[in-house]
Amino acid sequence: MRRIYSSLQRVGKRAYATVSVFRGRRRLEHFRLKHGLFVFVEGGPLSGKTKFLEDLRERLLKAGKTVLFVGGTEPVTRWLSEIAPPVPMSAQKALSWRLSNLPEGFFLLADNADRITDGRKLEVFLELLDRARTVVVAGRSFSSLHPRLQARLREAKVVSLGCGADTFDATYVLVAVLIIVVALSGYHHLVLLAAAMRYLFQGIRIGGRRI
Repeated sequence: MRRIYSSLQRVGKRAYATVSVFRGRRRLEHFRLKHGLFVFVEGGPLSGKTKFLEDLRERLLKAGKTVLFVGGTEPVTRWLSEIAPPVPMSAQKALSWRLSNLPEGFFLLADNADRITDGRKLEVFLELLDRARTVVVAGRSFSSLHPRLQARLREAKVVSLGCGADTFDATYVLVAVLIIVVALSGYHHLVLLAAAMRYLFQGIRIGGRRI
């Protein structure tokens, strides 16, 4: 399984964020988050996407960078909470004010981008993509993104953490466990249960997409 990590590289008084991708102990990729770079990290549950984004945000903030973090599963009115309006406003007005007062040269980090599908949320996210210095987006797979996001991120560097055919089917694990139970207990009718579980969970992959 592939793992992705972030780090800071200091050159004199300047700090640069870098990304490394490993398979086991072997480093497969290493690159700097340059100005204008778009990165899409794809992977299934437990692949480490969210932790990578959280660690990257922490490192960027420690380096004095401006970071905006959005979650695809959150309401759009909760986005951009890093930017505080000068006076109390309604949620919608506050969002509009924040969009009008975005900081210069910010890093945009987005988790669960494949969940950004509705009109208002999609429009806000597209605007953030246009105005960000550097973008790192995570989601289940590039093909699961909204078509407009796929078009906008068509030049993005895609880092796959194993959401394709190299992952293994979780149902075979369940079947193997049940077969062992049958062998040890002598309850041969459990074979029917194993078959039912195989049918119920057919197509679910650990760290990948449904097939």
